[in-house]
Amino acid sequence: MWNINNITDSTYRQKFFEVSAILEDWLGKFENREILDFGCGEATTALSIALRSKPKRVVAVDTHEEIENCALYAKNQIGLENFPKNFLIEKIKVDSPLYKFGTFDVIYAWSVFEHVSQNLIMDCLHKIKHALKPDGLFLFKSLLYTIRLMADI
Repeated sequence: MWNINNITDSTYRQKFFEVSAILEDWLGKFENREILDFGCGEATTALSIALRSKPKRVVAVDTHEEIENCALYAKNQIGLENFPKNFLIEKIKVDSPLYKFGTFDVIYAWSVFEHVSQNLIMDCLHKIKHALKPDGLFLFKSLLYTIRLMADI
């Protein structure tokens, strides 16, 4: 059984507790919702949501190798042996479509777009738009700005 009292890394703690709490505050409760973490890094926030917020499912995607550290960090920080059934993590290519994961009630990109090449941003937004359910919410937070957009971006 996993245990949050074992967290020793302050960055892991911040992503596990604070970022997930901010997202739920801004986007509403995640219970029974389908969520995509676009550009998840090592997926600490997405895993926290899957474990603690009772969503239908959480999908975490990223293009960088950092994503491969999720299981090790989770084992070291919270003693998690296996990912929950409502959690999918996948390393994708820059040109990968999102439709293979289905559609989502919520998509968020936390501190992602400042790392995306300018020539890829519109393609990313297009993919995100098509992965949102008709009444879905998309939120992205950047060092430069935070904007909440509805499905009609």
